[in-house]
Amino acid sequence: MHTFQTVKSFADVEILPAGVPAQDFLAASDGLLQLFDLLGHGVFTFIQADIRSNISGLRSRVNTHNDPTLEAVLAASDHNATGCLVRLIRGFRYVCRALSTMQAHPELELYVCFKLAYDQVLRQFHSTIVRSLVAVAIRAAPSRKDFYTRIGQGGDPEELDEELSKWLAGLDKIVSHMSRLLPYH
Repeated sequence: MHTFQTVKSFADVEILPAGVPAQDFLAASDGLLQLFDLLGHGVFTFIQADIRSNISGLRSRVNTHNDPTLEAVLAASDHNATGCLVRLIRGFRYVCRALSTMQAHPELELYVCFKLAYDQVLRQFHSTIVRSLVAVAIRAAPSRKDFYTRIGQGGDPEELDEELSKWLAGLDKIVSHMSRLLPYH
């Protein structure tokens, strides 16, 4: 059984007329952290820490105020929660772009996919020091083959690729939807 069968998938987070269900989004976000855990300690630690912190900030807001959707969080004009949501969506756009590039270009190693995505999505938001740290972390990414082995956990590679495609399509749909609503992204 592979990772995408054991975690809440972004493909299962339906965008309702009222918006993106906050608890479903948070559950799928926790699943994304599990994906990074499979990459090994030290790899993308800074991304995990940022995602974990932003999930925690958003979850605190959602649980304290019973916000049913991400849109309700935005409507509340809670600066901290909005900032957490903006950073999560940026980070998820980055992950989505990197993994989509990996799927579309089987000839590219994983670090190349993450580097290309970083340059396109996050670089503009970081200082020179952070960019240097990111460059080192990206080079520590496992090989493409090791990545698939780790997230596949012994499952059928074709099934894994299919589930990853669904997961990425669901993530992209949410990221695109929320990006249109965010005050700054």
